[in-house]
Amino acid sequence: MNPFKLIPILFLLSACQNSPEQKIEDKFCECAIIQPSKFPFIYIGVGNPFHINSNCSENTVFNVHSDNAEITFVSKKHFLVKAQKPGGVSLKLTIEQNGETKILDEQSFSKKYLPPTVPVLTRYGATQISVNELKAYVNLGLRAELMNSDFDIKFPIIRFNITLVKEGKEFLFCQNKGAMFDVACQRVLRYAEADDIIIFDEIFVKNIGGREEQIPSLTLRVK
Repeated sequence: MNPFKLIPILFLLSACQNSPEQKIEDKFCECAIIQPSKFPFIYIGVGNPFHINSNCSENTVFNVHSDNAEITFVSKKHFLVKAQKPGGVSLKLTIEQNGETKILDEQSFSKKYLPPTVPVLTRYGATQISVNELKAYVNLGLRAELMNSDFDIKFPIIRFNITLVKEGKEFLFCQNKGAMFDVACQRVLRYAEADDIIIFDEIFVKNIGGREEQIPSLTLRVK
């Protein structure tokens, strides 16, 4: 047997032995524990994935309770935890057994705020773009992402402005709706040459709560 396959089993048995609820005697469900699927904490405002590691039968119906978070099951053993305010989140795992509610596991998790939303054209943190890169991205549009985040979340872009700054010449300007560059903004971007500066500002996105939110501007120097 592959020794690595024993790790989840040993972890589960250890957790059961250390659990204050180890007195449960249901032969079909001796132990079950709550485990985060990604992070050992909870991001505020999004559904954080969790799962239940157990030796219970496939027909076991689990319940997860929390006083300050929203719980949504996506399968029998997978659920999302969404919290809106700072502070810890306590989760309680229960089953209905012989007409009584049995507690299988109780755990607390700290919360973290999501990092700020930032605009991205080529890659996160880029301050320069070559003429050839710009040509490739003209047909792709602008993106809005979380800065240095563990979550791969893309936010819908509502509108933004583009200003092309050419030294000693009149600036070129356009307003764009949506994430994809429209015909007028594509035309502005195709005028860009080395040493020009492109400014994306007045960028509005739809945030996690569905509200319109303005995010920071993006400035790129053409090289």
